[in-house]
Amino acid sequence: MENRGVEAKDEIDRGSASEPSGAAIRMLRAISCAASATGMPTQELDAAAKALVTELRLANHPPEQVLIQIKQILAEAGLKPSHGPADSTHVIGRHVGLYRSVIESSIRHYFTPEDGTAPTSA
Repeated sequence: MENRGVEAKDEIDRGSASEPSGAAIRMLRAISCAASATGMPTQELDAAAKALVTELRLANHPPEQVLIQIKQILAEAGLKPSHGPADSTHVIGRHVGLYRSVIESSIRHYFTPEDGTAPTSA
């Protein structure tokens, strides 16, 4: 029995590409390093998010698709969404904070104009 729904979902989620881009690999590495005990400077994580989001935006991916891909990369790095507190003294709390930070950064980069000025809220 063929499972067409799964194939269609994979095609959408992966952007119809069989291999992840260099920006996606960079993002996965940055998240994995940031989640590890050694951590990583937030500048690299933010730069990796900006590179991936810019690549996807330039490929005309809508914000929903970008967010789906970011969440897939977070899951590949072992991070899951949580509604718990982001307590930086606990590993799970650090991961919750990291997950939220990556999502927020990605959204900010998607909607920031090319000139770098941050969008204003109404």
